[in-house]
Amino acid sequence: MRRATFKFAGVLFAALSAVSLSCEKDQSAPLTTSASAATRSVRQEANVTGRILILGSTVTGGHSSREAQAALSLGYPVTIVTPAQWKAMTPEDFQKYNGIIIGDAACQGDTSAVQAAIDNSNIWGAAVDGNVVITGSDATHNGTPQFIENAVSYIVARSRYTGMYISLGCAYQNAAPNTPVPLLKPFGNFTVAG
Repeated sequence: MRRATFKFAGVLFAALSAVSLSCEKDQSAPLTTSASAATRSVRQEANVTGRILILGSTVTGGHSSREAQAALSLGYPVTIVTPAQWKAMTPEDFQKYNGIIIGDAACQGDTSAVQAAIDNSNIWGAAVDGNVVITGSDATHNGTPQFIENAVSYIVARSRYTGMYISLGCAYQNAAPNTPVPLLKPFGNFTVAG
């Protein structure tokens, strides 16, 4: 089993195999100074349309992917976009979705599959105001379908908010200690060790 270590706002989280993080903050509380500058202070709950958005380069098989199938089984229509389409989206575009998914990209050993999301993390990050799941393993390739179904169910549990599922997959499996994870910047400063 791999060990992943994440540093978030000065607190260390360590786990074996998979790491899940839930942002269960009091939504009425004011933003702290450690919150990302891109995080919006006003929820856009009226814009949510009950759909799921997936960055296509991060899943295997498009609508047949484990992530898309989990969303479809819950009754959510799925929109899969290319990296170019993702990068062209505005915060308002992302706010229309009940869930945003960045999958594990067939256990790719680098961040190329998520580069579009890294490049505009300040844009999509501003739309996320619901439940968040972050996993540090390749759940779709480890025979763990129930984990993905539960994660997708969790991110959409707050129906008027935009939730997020991010799988780091194998992108950081050989990472040196304290390697930054720019994909997670909207949620704080994370580092990993492979």
